[in-house]
Amino acid sequence: MKHEKRRVGCRLRLVLLFIISAFTLFAQGKPITLNIPGGRLKDVIEELREQTNYQFFYEDDLDLDRTIVKGINVKGMDINQILTRVLANTNITHKVDGKVIYLMRRNEQKNIADTQQKEGRRVTGRVFDKNGELLIGVNVLEVGTTNGTVTDINGVFNLSLTKSDSHLKFTYIGFKEKEV
Repeated sequence: MKHEKRRVGCRLRLVLLFIISAFTLFAQGKPITLNIPGGRLKDVIEELREQTNYQFFYEDDLDLDRTIVKGINVKGMDINQILTRVLANTNITHKVDGKVIYLMRRNEQKNIADTQQKEGRRVTGRVFDKNGELLIGVNVLEVGTTNGTVTDINGVFNLSLTKSDSHLKFTYIGFKEKEV
């Protein structure tokens, strides 16, 4: 009986270790392979957005259409390494916050919170599907701006609005877009 309990305990620990390992690997993000000839930064960002679940937020005055970057050919790199390489010879830097990437001018050293809280009404919410299940990773965007966030593991989002009469757009893979 004692040996059987030890075996069960050992198996449970093994399963728990496997789950934790799998979660750690998932949380680090998948390696990215990217082969883009030199050109507009906007095209590189769009390709990264298509290959990953990251959302990019930046102010319109960064003018990614006119920012030219060197070609990039990488295999198996993470998002941070790729963006450091892509943005190396520009006046733009980045910050990764979960599944959201903020692009900003390198010289201005702006605080991301300042960028998001221009007029500043804070909205907090929880996103569910029609069955009441929490949705993780839903994109929440203030319509007409690049201000947005993503729901956390509890389906919760927090967003400081830049306009007093803002509408929010919710997007999620496999679901219809919803604007409120």
